[in-house]
Amino acid sequence: MSRGESPALVVEPLTDTPVQNTALPTLDWTLRVRISVIVRATVPDQSADEIIESLHAKVMADLTLGGKAIDIQPAQTSFNFFEADQPAGIVFCEYEIRYRTEVDDLTQ
Repeated sequence: MSRGESPALVVEPLTDTPVQNTALPTLDWTLRVRISVIVRATVPDQSADEIIESLHAKVMADLTLGGKAIDIQPAQTSFNFFEADQPAGIVFCEYEIRYRTEVDDLTQ
């Protein structure tokens, strides 16, 4: 990634795990997503702070994603730092999105 392409956000799914609810004919899913914040600065983690605060506020603003989810919870934050033509860092912010479907119909 070139210097002109940062800061950048990358959103990617990591896992989607179902658990069958025995009381109901439903599956309770946990979708884990990672939002990577890529920055270049003298102190990358400090440079990423404002971006992370903003993305967190946006992700947590509607915990039901317009009625499509049961809940969203922050899961984990980790860091990687690199020496490049300018110091770079990636902050990985993971969230778990819980939602429910019918056992026999993933669209419901």
